[in-house]
Formats: sequence, structure tokens, C-alpha cells
Amino acid sequence: MEDKTILLSLALSMLLAILLSKLVSISKKPRLNLPPGPWTLPVIGSIHHLASNPNTHRALRALSQKHGPLMQLWLGEVPAVVASTPEAAREILRNQDLRFADRHVTSTVATVSFDASDIFFSPYGERWRQLRKLCTQELLTATRVRSFVRPEQKEGGTPIPITNEIIVVLLFDMFSGGSETSATVMIWIMAELIRWPRVMTKVQAEVRQALQGKVTVTEDDIVGLNYLKMVIKETLRLHCPGPLLVPHRCRETCKVMGYDVLKGTCVFVNVWALGRDPKYWEDPEEFKPERFENSDMDYKGNTFEYLPFGSGRRICPGINLGIANIELPLASLLYHFDWKLPDEMASKDLDMQEALGMSRDLAAVTFSPHTLRLPDPHRPPPSSKMKFISAYLLATLAGNPNPSAEDLTTILESVGAEVDHGKMELLLSQLAGKDITEIIASGREKFASVPCGGGGVAVAAAAPAAGDGAAPQSEAKKEEKVEEKEESDDDMGFSLFD
Repeated sequence: MEDKTILLSLALSMLLAILLSKLVSISKKPRLNLPPGPWTLPVIGSIHHLASNPNTHRALRALSQKHGPLMQLWLGEVPAVVASTPEAAREILRNQDLRFADRHVTSTVATVSFDASDIFFSPYGERWRQLRKLCTQELLTATRVRSFVRPEQKEGGTPIPITNEIIVVLLFDMFSGGSETSATVMIWIMAELIRWPRVMTKVQAEVRQALQGKVTVTEDDIVGLNYLKMVIKETLRLHCPGPLLVPHRCRETCKVMGYDVLKGTCVFVNVWALGRDPKYWEDPEEFKPERFENSDMDYKGNTFEYLPFGSGRRICPGINLGIANIELPLASLLYHFDWKLPDEMASKDLDMQEALGMSRDLAAVTFSPHTLRLPDPHRPPPSSKMKFISAYLLATLAGNPNPSAEDLTTILESVGAEVDHGKMELLLSQLAGKDITEIIASGREKFASVPCGGGGVAVAAAAPAAGDGAAPQSEAKKEEKVEEKEESDDDMGFSLFD
């Protein structure tokens, strides 16, 4: 009995000593003024507060409206700070940029990012600077990589050797980041334009007026499409593909807006909330591209209520590539296609719910098959040779590089064109061994006058033949029309028989 009493006394004494030492250490530490935040639970911290909305950025905005622009959370045992206003974002991304230049890397992120060695998640330092320099200043085509990287590997001219692994990492970042985010933005643009027919009509009119008569859209054509660029900016304001940016990591304990932010804290900037802040945006939930008219807002991170690509040292290095990946396809789609919803569906019924994922896609895309723009009905129908060339190209694009007369007849009959089998065989024999693309190029000016999709192929083939649906005519008149067609073919400036 006495032994048990002694053991219990020793255990209580040790416990008391541990508690006293903890109290002493706590009393010696300076009192921290942490940012406000919601109440926490053991083990899970603040995670239960995020369960109210499957879209984390929306849940964080709701919490920030209650707790303030700089908010402290605990994601399990990991401290996190969320900036939800332009003022808080400016403090983190510009005023104290160097202190927040690291990335927060979890074990999952390390697995998919080559052990955090890529440009997005690499810790701030000499390696990251070399990666960014290589990414932003060198053109990573196959030729440039072979001509630049191989000598560097041999000479060792940089503090960080440029190895095959680094090239793979950079290419992975460029292609994975650029393709997914650009596709996401394109889907959102299509959805918003269908919801707002006024904007659709205006941007299509601008594109079609600027590009009338052209077959393809080039980089030079984009320069003057100001309203198109406003549409892209407005979409990125409302539907930034990375609503919380890539999380930063505090490199040292510091003060932000009067609050203490501990070293190692994971820092989020809710750019989705910045773009919908009613303090800075009139009617923030409305899609109004005109708000960017005569505005100096750009993508370079200088205006903190608009940060689709971030700001500071860790701003997205692929801004120019990303915008080009959106502008060119969007201009082409607007020029060649009309978009609409299924007949039984109104634009207000379009489901704009966001899907879960790294970038925020629409949960469901409910567009009907896109409608190809047809040629101007006041223009004369294409000649028989143009129809033949179009049919030939269609067959080639369909995976048949050597279409037979039967193949072409099927295509022409499917679009209601008259078929002269003797002429068909003659044209096939004359085309043998010739480059169809060169034949088309030689008559591009006349051929391009028909607005169409797919480089002028589909519409030319789908146009009705002259005289379709008309009353029967005499053989003499038909022969006269054939002669007129032959003359119009010659007037096109090229011949299949050259």
C-alpha cells in the first residue's frame, strides 16, 4: 500500500513539474496578436467550417465577411491565413513579397510536382530564379532546347545545372498549366456569352467586321479586337481558373495589417473574392465587359482588385502564352460559329455551378451542337470545281487520302450537288500526284471570299448547287449554264488542269 502511495506521489510530482515548465515557457513567450478566425476543434482545426460549401473559395469569402479581410484558420495542425481584400493582398504580394515568396507544399503536391522541383512549387532561391529565367526568357521549342541546353550541360555555366529533368519539369508546367486553365476559361466565356446575348452579338460583330473575307485568324488580327479582350478580362474577373492562387508560405514571423503571421503559415489569396468585391466593382455579379473600357487594368498584378494571374515574385510566368491560348481560339470560334442552347432551354436556365477540381470548370456543359455560319445568300453559289475541291478535302480530312469517284459522288449527293460522272473521272486523273493545298492557295483570294469554318471546306461543300429546287429547264439552257460555270471557273484565277 505504501509503495502505491509513493508511486502515485511521484507521478503527480512529475505531472506538476511538466505543467509548471509549460506555464513558465508560455509566460516568457511574447504575446502574439494573431488574425481573427472561426472557432476550432481538436485535430481537424477549422476544416468543419469549410464543409458548408463544396467550393472552398466561396466558403472562405463567407467566413471573411464575418471575421475580416485577414483571417486565421487551422487546417488540421497547419496554420493558414486567408487574404480576401485588395488591401490584404497588396500587403502580402507586394509590400512584404519576399517574406511570402515560398510555396506551401504538402506530400501530395510534392508527389505530382517532381518533389516540388518545378517552377510553381520550388522554394524561393537560386534554383527557382534560374527556372523562372529559363521559362520566361528562352523559347522552349525542340530546336531551341537542343541548341541551348546541350552546351549548357557540358559547360556548367549556371549555378543550377540545366539538366533534362529541369527541362521536363518546365515543359510539364507549361503544357499542363496552360492547356487546362485555358480550356476552363474558354468554357466559361462560352457560357457567359450564351447567357448574355447582347454581349455575344457585340463581340461577334467586332470579330466578323475585322476579319471579313479571311479564312483563318492570326495573331496580327487580334490586335484591334478590343471588345474581345474586354470579354476575356471580364470572364477572368468572375471565373478565375485558380480562385485561391497557388498557396504561399511565410518564411519568417512578421506583422501584416497589425496581426502576427507565424513562420511556416500557409497563405491563401482569394482572388475570386477580390474580383467580386462590391467596394471596387459596380454590379460585381453581372457580366459587363464594358467596365474595362478606357481602363488601365492589365494582367501584370499591379491592380490588386484584379489578380487572375497573381502578383509579385511568384506571379504566373506564362501570362502571355495563356492569353494567346484564349484569344486566338475564341476569335476563331466567334468568327466561324454561332452558339446556342437547346431549343427548349432558356439562357437563364443555364447551370453555372462550378465543378470541383484544381481549376473551376462548369459542372455541366449543356450547349447544343454549334451552328456553322453559312455563306452570304446574296453571293453566287460556288462553281462545280469549288464543290469538287471541297468534297475532295472533306474526304481527305475524314481519313481517306485517296478518295474514289464513288466517295466524292456520295459526298456531293449528300449536299444536293449535281454530279457529272465523266467530269469526276477526268478531274481525278488530273489531280493525281498534285498537292491540293497548293491548288487551293493559288486561288485563295476568291476561295476565301466565302465565310466558312474549317478553312473554307465545310461551307463550300454544303452550299446548294446552282438551280437546285428550280423548275425543269431545257437541255439548251442547261448547256448554256454549264458554259457559264466553266467561264466562272476560269475567272477564279486558277485551274485544276494547270
